[in-house]
Amino acid sequence: MLRLVSLIALLACALPAMAQRAPVPAAAADAEDEEDEEDDDILAPVRTGDKPATVIPVKERATKVGILPIVPLGDVGKSLGDQLSTELTKAMNESTSVEFVALALQSASGAAAIDPAVAETAKKDAQQLLARSQQLLAKLQFGKAKVSFEKTLALLDKAAPALDTPTLAIEAWLGLGEVAARQAQEDETNRCLAFVVGLNPEYDLDQKRFPGLFVTQHRKVRDRLLAGKKSTIVVDATAAGARVEVDGRPIAQAPTRAKGFYPGQHVVRVLREGLPPWGALVTVEPGDEVAVSPGFFDPTRKGPADDLSQNRFSAASAVTIGTAAAAQGVAGAIVGVLSKSANRVNVQLVYVDAKSKLTAILPGMKLQGDLLDIGIEVLKARIRAEELASAAAPELAEADETEALIEGANAGVGVTMSEPTVRFEVKPSGNLPTREVRGDDDEEGGERNVVESKSGKRRSLEDKGDRLSDKRKTSIDDVAEDAPITEQPWFLPTAITAGVVGVVAVAAGTGVALVAFKVIPDPRPATGAQVSVTLPTAGAQ
Repeated sequence: MLRLVSLIALLACALPAMAQRAPVPAAAADAEDEEDEEDDDILAPVRTGDKPATVIPVKERATKVGILPIVPLGDVGKSLGDQLSTELTKAMNESTSVEFVALALQSASGAAAIDPAVAETAKKDAQQLLARSQQLLAKLQFGKAKVSFEKTLALLDKAAPALDTPTLAIEAWLGLGEVAARQAQEDETNRCLAFVVGLNPEYDLDQKRFPGLFVTQHRKVRDRLLAGKKSTIVVDATAAGARVEVDGRPIAQAPTRAKGFYPGQHVVRVLREGLPPWGALVTVEPGDEVAVSPGFFDPTRKGPADDLSQNRFSAASAVTIGTAAAAQGVAGAIVGVLSKSANRVNVQLVYVDAKSKLTAILPGMKLQGDLLDIGIEVLKARIRAEELASAAAPELAEADETEALIEGANAGVGVTMSEPTVRFEVKPSGNLPTREVRGDDDEEGGERNVVESKSGKRRSLEDKGDRLSDKRKTSIDDVAEDAPITEQPWFLPTAITAGVVGVVAVAAGTGVALVAFKVIPDPRPATGAQVSVTLPTAGAQ
């Protein structure tokens, strides 16, 4: 009985404590079971309760080597060079004995002085001024139009880096040529048309826009230039590897000596990824050669980056880099170049010792275009760099700038100046007929006739068979009095055909004279001013 009483008392004390305990949720119970299962894994981390796991500190690598940005050669973009520099630094830092850190590399290039915004602004201003010039020409204000076209060309010289086509320059020279033709300036007309031909030999004038004789004269100038001596444009080695465009046409990579251009004016642009475009309007005479120097890097190789851009590395550059490395407390520095061939990226690295300023060539790398294999390819170069940085007396030598870092790479000593010849899809126009004007224009009912020199046959300007006249309008009856002068059937650019400088038409018996004011312009105006002439009506005393 005593034992039974004791047992009941014990249960009475335990029940309140059991009632205070919260039931364990099923999810929590499952989680505890999973944790227990994980604990059975011999590879699982050891539990230490609430105490954090002990972290074993990594031993700091005492030796440090700097890595400078890899310099792209040829047409390799700067973006690929930057990407390779970043990935190379990561792969090199797999080392357990040497820490590789990024360093900056200064360039002596003058390309930073080019401001692309200036060229774009000049291009927009030239477009607006060209439109204004054409309006002045349409109003027959020749003097003002000429000045305005000339100012347009001056703006285009500043806008050249932004001119991907020669259209604006062609339009400006056509405007000057039309002004000269209307003022009987034959030599000036031919000079302007020669510049048009030089900018684009394949360009044909629109016969709906220009008088037939102006179109014919353009063809004659082109035929003469086609049979004459061609010109050469040279882009020197200061733009090695950059793309060269002339008059909007891709030519070659710099350095280049491009042949076969018509004499006259040309728009030369030089483009390299990562740098502002360079451009200029250049004028070349028949058979001559003109050279341009974009200056993307210093040809005297004052900076290590400019030196590397030419696929070489000099002792002077090694001294510069070694001194900078010593100042930053690293044992040495790694520089390099990269080039592309098909879908491969070729990389050559050079180690520069900070103390001796001597160098060693590291094993080269041939990477895939996506750089996914850089971790494997960089292994040999990293091992060699570790040896050089850790050795008390590393095997080093003075840099030899006469040897290409990457054989055959598209820069420096690995590049020979290309000499392409430009070909144009243009043929001679053949024997174009010449014209001269005969007739008694000062007599009532006088008729203007045209003589074609090949046949000697006389034809009236109003004759529909005249293939050099304006084909759209064949008689005065078809043309409104206020139509542009180029649409008048009597309009004839006398600078191109003969010495006649103007025509005055008189309608007898009507008492009204058609004079130069607004209908027939003064054929040789000194300025853009218009002249008003008042004549007495019929019967006036």
